[in-house]
Amino acid sequence: MKEQITTIATKINKMTRLNLFFTFLLTVFIIMGCSGQKELVSPTPQYNTALIPLPVSKLNIPVNLKVSVLESIINSQLTGLLYEDKDFNDGDRMKVKVYKRNPIRLSGKENEIRYKIPLTIQVIYDAMVTNVSASGEIELEAKTSFKIAKDWTLKTQTDLTHYVWIKKPVAQVAGMNIPLGSLADVILNNSKSYLGKQIDEMTATYFDLKAIVASAWSSITRVLSVSEEYKAWLLVNPNKVTMSPMVIQGDSIQTYLSLSAKPQLNIGEKPIANGVAKIPDYAQVLGESQRTILVLRTKLPFSETKSLTLKQVGGQTFSSGKKSVTVEDVNYFGINNKLGVELTLSGAYKGKIFLTGTPQIDTLTNLINLPDLEFNLETKNFLVKTAGWILKSNLKKMIQENINFYLTLNLNDTKKELEKQLNEYPLATGFRMKSKIDQLSVDNIQITSDGILIDMGIGGNLGIFTSTVQKK
Repeated sequence: MKEQITTIATKINKMTRLNLFFTFLLTVFIIMGCSGQKELVSPTPQYNTALIPLPVSKLNIPVNLKVSVLESIINSQLTGLLYEDKDFNDGDRMKVKVYKRNPIRLSGKENEIRYKIPLTIQVIYDAMVTNVSASGEIELEAKTSFKIAKDWTLKTQTDLTHYVWIKKPVAQVAGMNIPLGSLADVILNNSKSYLGKQIDEMTATYFDLKAIVASAWSSITRVLSVSEEYKAWLLVNPNKVTMSPMVIQGDSIQTYLSLSAKPQLNIGEKPIANGVAKIPDYAQVLGESQRTILVLRTKLPFSETKSLTLKQVGGQTFSSGKKSVTVEDVNYFGINNKLGVELTLSGAYKGKIFLTGTPQIDTLTNLINLPDLEFNLETKNFLVKTAGWILKSNLKKMIQENINFYLTLNLNDTKKELEKQLNEYPLATGFRMKSKIDQLSVDNIQITSDGILIDMGIGGNLGIFTSTVQKK
């Protein structure tokens, strides 16, 4: 009997130890399972350090000045009596008054402005015994050539080149006609210093090249707001400006400015302009296209992307069946050429999950999207074991749609706002800048440690034109 009791006790003891062992294993598995949800390892960010070089952009700005405007200015300022010689004793025995008879006419040829100046001449001649009077009509011809100094100051040189008598003045003394043959030389010699100087001053005032270039440079170097919604700021960052030779065709004095730049588009707080503040010295260039082509690098910081995405999905609840989760936070990172998304959830599942996708450009719509956005492998395997219902929810779809929306940057609005910023921009007095942007595209998406870089191509035409007729 004693042996039976001992045998039973031994069996009970073994069973107790076995139960304790299985209980221990079950506890370990439970602990491991619970701790597994908390130990989903974050992917290691990886970034390409060698970025695609940004090409130099060209802003080619045609400058179109109207000869007719200059003609109007000259005629408004050169009126009535233009020249008077009051001295008989200066070697010619004449006193002379010169009046503008009709409007001065301007025309252009190649790199010269040409003038026809119709004048009326009144002469008092010292004929020794008496003074005699005569009048006549003459048309002077002149031309103005241009030269540009190192500091962009326009230098002009106006020369009187020819004359034609419309009506020669003839003085009569005691029945004899005394032709005043030297009168034309007197007029030409004196008009060279007076009329030439006046025309040069008015031309330089009208075509104040230095002021025009300074205004254009100032407008290009300022920070331009191209989207209030996305807090997008354009910095053109010009570093060089050249100019083509001036050519006169018909009623237009034509040239164009060519600015070299490496522009960028910043998203977030307004940046500080970092372009070259001082206008580079004048340099001439030949044979370049007059079309503007900008390739600007857009930086979309992860901090700004996070803020924009949270406005859309932060606090939103996503469900599948009776279970749901709420998005508490979102962060972005890069894994080489892929964009990583870290979501922090609460609700039926508490913790972080990770998605990755490759930013791509839809060439038809110029939109940037993540068509292959997926839970990364570790997250997918983890959710299969712990919260498979999340894989069946619309969480991924909603996140994908909202990321696509904000990476788009609304390119059409950007185009319109940029055109608005550059269009009708006032420059030097009497001139305005106009713009027409007809090309906008995106390319070369690159992921860096603090955000996404996107190269945006902008094509169009800029111009500087006469806006008003100046009068004094």
